[in-house]
Amino acid sequence: MSAFVLTVAKGGAKLKAAQPNGNLHGIGLQPVPTGTLMFANNAPIPAFTSFLQSLVFDRPVVDQTGLTGRYDLTVTFTPDESMFNGHSLGFPKLDEGVEPAPNLFEAMQQQLGLKLTPEKAQVDVLAVDHVEKPSAN
Repeated sequence: MSAFVLTVAKGGAKLKAAQPNGNLHGIGLQPVPTGTLMFANNAPIPAFTSFLQSLVFDRPVVDQTGLTGRYDLTVTFTPDESMFNGHSLGFPKLDEGVEPAPNLFEAMQQQLGLKLTPEKAQVDVLAVDHVEKPSAN
């Protein structure tokens, strides 16, 4: 099915390994003067791709980086109307004269060394073919 595939870019990943006793695991978004900051603390790449899939994009995100371990990462980008199911994040508009951050695809490659590409990919899905009300026991 249609998906976004996450791979390591040509120059290699630019990720900071999380410290063993570092920050608690967390992934989120916050406004910054040039756009939106997405951050992950002490997060494995599959958790990051799950966040992208569930909140940012309208299709699955498949991890093909081969990266293991936990990372602290930040990426600053300018969202477009295809993200967040077309909803605004409610973040303030950029001030006039401020150079906006690149789009998410460019930002991930420049800042994280990760490449996100739209492709057809094999994705696990769950199909429910029958449902019944529970019986009284």
